[in-house]
Amino acid sequence: MEEDDEVRSEDGKSIRYCVSLIEMVSPSSFNLDGYNSEQIKTLYTLFINEMHRILIEHGGKLLKFQGDTIKSYFPKSSNKKDFVWVNDFLECCLDQIESRPSLSKKMNHEGLPEIFYKVTADYEMVKVRHDRNEYWCIIPPVPLIDKIKLRTPANCVALGEDLYRSINPAIHDEDHYKFESLNAFPIDYWNTASYSLYLLSRSK
Repeated sequence: MEEDDEVRSEDGKSIRYCVSLIEMVSPSSFNLDGYNSEQIKTLYTLFINEMHRILIEHGGKLLKFQGDTIKSYFPKSSNKKDFVWVNDFLECCLDQIESRPSLSKKMNHEGLPEIFYKVTADYEMVKVRHDRNEYWCIIPPVPLIDKIKLRTPANCVALGEDLYRSINPAIHDEDHYKFESLNAFPIDYWNTASYSLYLLSRSK
């Protein structure tokens, strides 16, 4: 990862950023035994490259690719007083989902099946570690955003309650975004605290 002004800090310091997870629903949902290693490599390459291209266009940074999940963050989101990044972030999430039809066509051209995935986002702590003269961002276990991911339908974007409430004042009617509230889910052992998520789409 390239060195960024936004993530320079003391070694081991954790900073709160808007973090995004993009998870493939396929190929996990079907058997890949009928595809050779080159085809499988092509599938992941097309998916990662397209998601990364859109991420870069909107000021996001790739953290890591792990299994069927791409983890990224938005460096400017650490400043809770400056929300100039919000529209870029929302457009990034929507562009990633809206690129699915064209991405599926590329998959089909390579003899691969249609692809399905979901995007989830919330504020999470990102740990900065200084190693071999480079700055690396490490995401610790994120059980909350994982719970959001499990409750997000395929081919949709979902935001956690914390992120939604924080950025809501920066969203205006003319931005043409629609937020649909989903059922809250318990976030503690006694089920006394709950957490909501919101589906993001474009308003008609």
